[in-house]
Amino acid sequence: MALQDLSFIDEMRALEVQAIDLGRSTSEFTLAPGPASFEVEVGEGEEEALHGLPVDDVIEIGERLRDLRRYVDLARVAFHQRGLNYPFEIDTSGQSVTIASGKQQFASDVAQLSRIIRQGTPVASRFEKRAFRALQKLVGGWGVCVGSPREAAGWGAERTIRHYRSLLFDHEQAGQWPGDFSPNGDKGADGFLILGRSWGGPIAFYQSKNTGFELESHPEEFSRIPSIAEDWFGKKINTGRRIIPVLALNTVLTVDLKEKIYAARGEQGVHILDAVDILAAEHLQDEHETRKCGCLVL
Repeated sequence: MALQDLSFIDEMRALEVQAIDLGRSTSEFTLAPGPASFEVEVGEGEEEALHGLPVDDVIEIGERLRDLRRYVDLARVAFHQRGLNYPFEIDTSGQSVTIASGKQQFASDVAQLSRIIRQGTPVASRFEKRAFRALQKLVGGWGVCVGSPREAAGWGAERTIRHYRSLLFDHEQAGQWPGDFSPNGDKGADGFLILGRSWGGPIAFYQSKNTGFELESHPEEFSRIPSIAEDWFGKKINTGRRIIPVLALNTVLTVDLKEKIYAARGEQGVHILDAVDILAAEHLQDEHETRKCGCLVL
């Protein structure tokens, strides 16, 4: 299944940060000519400039203006599906976004996640732990975020795995140990979340990347789940229960897009936890209709 290019999402999220920092974007959108400039198709080979801008720049700006509307529409749906309201709207110029009335604080929270995209450690490490807490809050279960670097300074892989196993029930582990331990590593796991612990339910294998979505970029750790899980549990736990791959990404996706991405990967499909899910976990009460549990017998 072919997926559309989603790289525009990261680019448009930068406008949310600008709206918070400056109150109004100072990007090249501000210099964009009005709609009249795009009524006639302009060829890339033409040397004439429009409104003082090179033709290639005008074409690029036109594409980005279309991406702006595309992104805002996507974000509104994504936030609505999680029980939230997207706190930005396209401004009167049609060239950037502005904070919706009464949404200043929530807009700041949204922009904070947009601000840190692709930043490395220690920011990426904080994102990993924040997203793991959100995952546990959304789905329940018992979990441990084990990714390196850890909050327990100086804990290498061996000490961390031994401590992790001390937290497991006897039936959840066995006596196999990795052949070697790195001084500061996680053996390829960022976290495990055991669902239905009392009855041997499935386990979520958690990975986190502080990046947007890229179809070609698939964490190689997911292809090594059986061996990674064996290092942490001391047995081939994937042979006795389902392992659910979960990938936290700092992006904005609708549920429909998540399903298309899952299907596009075929047997390597993973469940994506995105920035909107994190915000929903942090801002919505358990009583909200998208969060509350239920059991009906018809």
